[in-house]
Formats: sequence, C-alpha cells, structure tokens
Amino acid sequence: MSFVAADALVCGGVVLLAVLRLGRGDDLPRLLQDSPEVKGMQLTYMATDSGVVGPGPVLGGAQVPALHEGEAQVSALQEERKAMASKKLDVDLRIEEVTAHSRRNWPVTSGVPMAQGQLKRGDELRLAGRRGGELPLQWEPLVYWPDGSVKWALLDAQPHTRAGQTRYLKLSTGKSKAAPEQRATVSKRGNLVRISTGAIALEIDTNDFRLFNSVRAPDAEGKMVEVLAQGEGLLLVDARGSKCFAHHAPVEATIERRGPIRVTVALKGEYRNRAGRRCFSFTVRLHAFAGCDFVKVEHIILNDNDSGVFTNIREVSVGLKPAGGAEEVEIGDAGKLKGDGRLLQVDHKGWIAEGAGKKKGRRAPGWIAARADDLSVTAVIRDFWQQWPKSLEVRDGQMVLGLFPALAEDQYEGLEPVEKYYYLFDGAKYKIKTGVAKRHEFWLRFAADGSETDTDAFASWVNAPLFAVADPEHFTATGAMGDLTPATEEVSAGYNEAEAKCFQAYTDLVEEEGYYGIFNWGDWFGERVYNWGNEEYDTQHAFFLQLARTGDVRYFHWGETNARHNMDIDVVHYLNDDYRNNWEIGGYQFPLHVGAVYLHAIGHTGGYFPRSVGKKRWPKAYYAADPRNLGHLWNEGTLEYYCLTGDPWALEVGLQIADNLVEIGKVKDFTWWIGRDPHCGRTTGWPLTALSAAYGVSGKQKYARTARKIVELILGNQDSNCGGWIYKLYPGHCFCDTPHWGMATFITAVMMNGMINYYQATGDERVVDSILRGCDFVISDSWDEYAGQFHYTSCPASSLGYDMRILRSLSFAARVGGKERHKQVLLKCFHGWLNYIREMEETGSGYGKSYGSWNRGLPHVIADLKAMEEGVSR
Repeated sequence: MSFVAADALVCGGVVLLAVLRLGRGDDLPRLLQDSPEVKGMQLTYMATDSGVVGPGPVLGGAQVPALHEGEAQVSALQEERKAMASKKLDVDLRIEEVTAHSRRNWPVTSGVPMAQGQLKRGDELRLAGRRGGELPLQWEPLVYWPDGSVKWALLDAQPHTRAGQTRYLKLSTGKSKAAPEQRATVSKRGNLVRISTGAIALEIDTNDFRLFNSVRAPDAEGKMVEVLAQGEGLLLVDARGSKCFAHHAPVEATIERRGPIRVTVALKGEYRNRAGRRCFSFTVRLHAFAGCDFVKVEHIILNDNDSGVFTNIREVSVGLKPAGGAEEVEIGDAGKLKGDGRLLQVDHKGWIAEGAGKKKGRRAPGWIAARADDLSVTAVIRDFWQQWPKSLEVRDGQMVLGLFPALAEDQYEGLEPVEKYYYLFDGAKYKIKTGVAKRHEFWLRFAADGSETDTDAFASWVNAPLFAVADPEHFTATGAMGDLTPATEEVSAGYNEAEAKCFQAYTDLVEEEGYYGIFNWGDWFGERVYNWGNEEYDTQHAFFLQLARTGDVRYFHWGETNARHNMDIDVVHYLNDDYRNNWEIGGYQFPLHVGAVYLHAIGHTGGYFPRSVGKKRWPKAYYAADPRNLGHLWNEGTLEYYCLTGDPWALEVGLQIADNLVEIGKVKDFTWWIGRDPHCGRTTGWPLTALSAAYGVSGKQKYARTARKIVELILGNQDSNCGGWIYKLYPGHCFCDTPHWGMATFITAVMMNGMINYYQATGDERVVDSILRGCDFVISDSWDEYAGQFHYTSCPASSLGYDMRILRSLSFAARVGGKERHKQVLLKCFHGWLNYIREMEETGSGYGKSYGSWNRGLPHVIADLKAMEEGVSR
C-alpha cells in the first residue's frame, strides 16, 4: 500500500474521515506526524489500496490491518448499536432509595453511557418523571466515541424519593423547560471565592484558607446571618507535635463546575507550620447544590514530602467554629456534651466517649451538631466507623472532625493481628508512606431559622448516596463497557444465581472478618494468609460490570468503596530519592515512576517492618512491595468509576497508571520479560488492559502506541508450531524432576485477555489469529477432559481447577473463530464451575481474589454465548 498526502475532516479533536492519496507507504508516518490537524489524534478511518475508506485505526503512524482476512464481518451487536444511534434517545433511569427516610431535592450525580452516534456534541437533554413532569438537569460530556459522539454523559439532578422505594425517570433529547427555583452560582474575585445555593452563602479566602471564611443562611425573616465563623480549618500535627495549618500558605482555587444544579470548586495547597515548613499537600473539593442548605466536602491528603520513605504524623482534623458557639453540642449515640469532649471510634467493634460522663458503644453514626438559639451546624463523616480510627469532638470552642484523630500513646500497643490492622500505628503516630493519598468525605449542613435537622436521617443519606442507573437493556446495548447482556437474558440464568451467591459471600466476609480501617476499607484481606489484596483482579471493575448487567445499585456502592481505596492507597502518587533508594526497591530493569501500583502486601504498600521481622513472622507474606511488579496492576475499575461519577481524582489516577506504562515502554531494549520469563504473560497482559482502558477513555495515541509495541513482542514470541508461549517452568509451577515447558494457564489467559481488550480498543486484527492459536495450545496443553478442568500450569502434576480467566479467551475465540472445540471446552468448564458454586458451602479469607478473578470476565463470556446462540461471529 502507498500514500502521498492526507486530507482530514476533524471534529472536536477527533478525525472523522481521512482520505489518504496514493504514494509510498513509508511516507505515512511522516505525513501523519507533519499534519497539524492529524498529529496526536485518533483516526477512525483509513485508506485502502483501492483508495476507498474503510474502518481501522492508525497507531503510532503505522498501518494496522483494517479487516480480518480482508473481509468485513458486521455483527448483530454492531447493527443494534447502529440502530440505537438512528433513534431518538430515550433512556430509562432508576434511583433506589435504600434508606428508611424520604428525601427532597437531594443531589444525584450519575454517568450514563451512550451508544456511538446516539448523543452528539451540542445536543440538549431533558429529564422527566414517569408521569411526564420535568426535573431541572445539568449535564456534561465526559468521554467521547471515536466519531466525536458522547460515550458517557454526566447528569446532575435533584429528585425526590420515598423511603425504601424506587424512583423512575426518563432521559431524552430535547430542550428542557425545567429550571431550578434557586440556582447554584460561583464567582472568583481576587482571593475570594463565593458560592451561593439560594439557601446558604459560602465565602472562601484563598490567602487565608480555613475551609470557609464564613457561611451565612437566612433567618426566620429571610435575613442572611452568619452561621459558621472563621475557625482553624484544616490542621495537621506532625510527629514532633508541631501544628501545620492549611491557612499558613495560599491555596490555588479552580472552578470545575459552575451550576446551575451543582457547583464544584477545587482548592489545592500545603500544610505548613508557622515557620513555613511543609508536611503533605492537600486537595479539597467543595460541592454545593441548588436550593440546598448543605455542602459536600472531599478532602485528600498526599504524602509528597521531599524526604523519607515514611512520614509520621499525629493528627489530621478539620476545625469548624459555629457562629453561635459550641456550648450546646450533640454527638450521635454519645449524647450532649458539657464543654470539651469527644467520641473516638476505636475500631469497627466499638467507640468510647468523654465529656458528659464516660460512655461507650459499638458503631457511631458519625454526626456532630452544634445549636445556639436559631443557629445550627451539623457535620457527618461518611463511612465513619468503617474507616476507624475517627473522632468527633468539641475543642477550644470548635467542632473538630478527626479524620486522623489524635491518639493516646498506648491506644493500640500490643494489639494483634498487627499485619491486618495495626501496621499503621507507631505509638500515637500514623506511619504514612511516601506517595500514599487518602480521601475523606464529609457533609456540612447549616440553618439560621430555628429549623431542626433530623441528624440520623441526614447521616443515613450521606452514607447512602443516590445514584441514577440506566436500564440494563440500554446500558449493555451501548457497548460502553464492552459486550454485555442484561441479566434478564435466559442465557444468564445460571450465572446470575452463581454470581449472587459469590457477591453475598464477599459482602458477608467483609463483616465476618472485619475488612475495616482507615487504609483498609474497600479492600479484602487474606491473600497468602497475611496480605491485603489490593483489589487483585480489579474487584471494583467486577462490581461495575454487574451494575451494568443488573441495574442493582448495591454494585455501585461496593464498586465505589473499592475504587476509592485502590486509587488512594495502592497507587504511588509521588516519589522522592529516599523512596527510590530504599531497601524495598530493586531488581527491575526500569526506573520507578508515579502511577506504579503495589501488589498485595502487608499494609497494602509493604515496608512497615524490617526484612528480618517480616521474613520470620510472616513467611508467606509480602512484607515489602516493590510497585514495579507489572503483573499486579489495573485501572479499568478506576476509569469506570470516573465515567460513572465524573470524579477528577479517578481520572487522574487511572491515567497515572497508564502514563507509568508509557514511560516504561520508552526504556531501550525493554521487552516486558517476553522471551525471558514464564510470568511474561501477566507482565504484558495487565499493562495491555490498562493501556487499552486509558486509550478508550482519553483517546490519546500514546497509550495505543505503547500497547502496540507490547503486542508485537507477544506476536513475535508465539511458537509457530504449537501456538503457545513456551518457557521452562519454575519450581512451584512444575513439580517434576525434569521441569516441563509452557506457562501457567492463568498467566496465558491474562495475556490473551489483554490482547482482547487491545483488539476491542484499537481494531488491530493481527491479535485475533494469535488468540485462536493460543486457545488451541491451552486446550492441548492443560485441559483435562475427564475432570472438565484445567491444570494450573503446563505441568501435568499441577492442580486442577475451574479457571474462569481462560474462559474469557475461549469465549472470544469460539465466537470469532467458530471452532466447535473451543465452544465445547468453554461450556464444559463453565457448567462445571456453576455446579461448584452451587455446592460451595463456605469461603475463607482471601475470597476477594476469587470474586474478582471469576467475575471480571464471565459477564463478557455470557455475552459471547448469547451471540453464538444467535449465530453472530462478532
């Protein structure tokens, strides 16, 4: 094929059509590179030898074959999505009220997927109730399809709900006639940021940042009066007891959303003491809503100190000064205080309180309220007891929210198991590793008219945010999360039953085994007995796939919890020289970058204990956790969380992970262990999946180019005869005197599944034949027909099991290639697993790994089975 010049039709940064005229093929990279309209953009059409345009991307300036074996195959799913784009948008949404309290005008922020071409830039949306009444709507596009149409739309609305019931809404195109009675507005003038919701007025001083400079609300006569005065605001106490405040240095304010339903302001700064010495940076996001007398606050700290592998701190808290004073304060479950006092949630089993006599209880609801005459301020920390330790207190005339509360020296001294809960504590100090972040969410409510706040109801709403989920028929048909089918399809029946049992087992274990704690909440424990799992196999991604299939909001809440843990704790967000040179880091061929991901370890990040202690006490554990292990990283769930919520932190972290891989890909002669190590399947498969996810959300070519380099190494290393990737097996993967050659079945599966994700993101057809041949190899190499299971590795002495990871590759191969043998093995193993789950009586520690490995791929297997029933190849 040859090219001479390129003409491009560009819309919104995406090349919709590129006609490439004949010339030398070698000129194509230069032409693309030199064209300012095309440089760095995603091509969705390319020229063929005959000069006719056809589907197929261009990656890194090099041609990718557009069609498998030169023939287009259009599937029923593609036709369905094309038909969706031609119809007027009409999406059913459901909002489930899971609390025992009805809500009015409560904010809902939800991402809704769209099929390619279904919603275009410039289209207008309207939201209505089941009976036709319109609701005010604020929306924005989050992610785009290659043709420039909207892939994910972020909605903000404020519906009413009834206790324990479901609210049904309809989203459609068309000009909305509804507007909020009171608009949320924001302005920035000099060092002052002002926010108004119509119910409250907030003022923030970026030169003297104390969270709020003041908060005002209308009194009984409608006059705006001060409810919250200037308090200490954000406080961090370092290891030496020095107080570091957010107001000791200016903050940078960015208006991220301007209303009219929701206003969001991000404020970034540093904790500094009076002498100017810094300790950690922070980001605060303030969300205010039209007509609402409350605000949502997200507070993220980051250990980005210039020195030290760990930094010890004593406290992180928020001081709020009610304008009416803090003489009359009540804390949920602890009652009213007389003077100073506090409630400390010691762990998930109990709290203690002092102030109005000593009290204790089990799990506090996490709210504190100050009242004086007609003025009141209420605060709720979300997931209060789940993220122990936490405190609520009155101190020096302020309400103090203890995010990392002050502790006694002997608070957790000598308690076990230290590897599960108490690794974090050094006497009264918290040990925070360089590069670790932590987000807390709390809500503040204000009144000046004497109205009473139902604090228990308010706390229950904060802890059960509303979410509008699209009907599964629409959600799955869009293809926004790959090929899926609704759970109502008959082909799903057996899997639905099995997954529901798995889900129940997972959630039960969280409570039974106590998967709680300030750094632990949202993760699972017990990998190799002693390790926190760090969401291995992307637990949140598995939950979000079930959300798409079922519309069950429980999957969103669990996915959110796990995604928030993973993006804060398990990813390296900052590096310094001490960290780079510490004893945990070593043995890899590439430098360490921000975006590296920790594998399962004690304390999630490892490094809390010396090697001598770790090796002796926890022989199976990862007491160190070099984050350059490329076989344990994932960002699909994090980026899906961004699509579902618009959370900027999720997008930032998800792309950090992919950017790290891009930098690794620049290392000269680095082969991702292809040709060198039998674990190369996982050190290529997971990066391929992460890069493909980042490419799908951002459209940035750097991710596709890096993925393509990995794919070419994989293709070049595949055995031309047997179709496998052949390596001498390690002890533990082979138990024979003469080691066998091959690879672990699950490792081959991780690699081929990564190739599937790459193929679906880019359309590079070369990987299809590779996957077909790879599946042939796995069947001949490790499948046991009599048992209906796969050997763990190529060694025939390795254990047998139901490996759901390889089923994803087999279902893809059976659907694309149409080979009956692939389908037979797929069905036999899948039905064997269904029977295994039906007979499963109990699960043990570390079950989160099983849940993730089973359910991250099986929803796609179900979709492939459905397609094969209909005779659809792809």
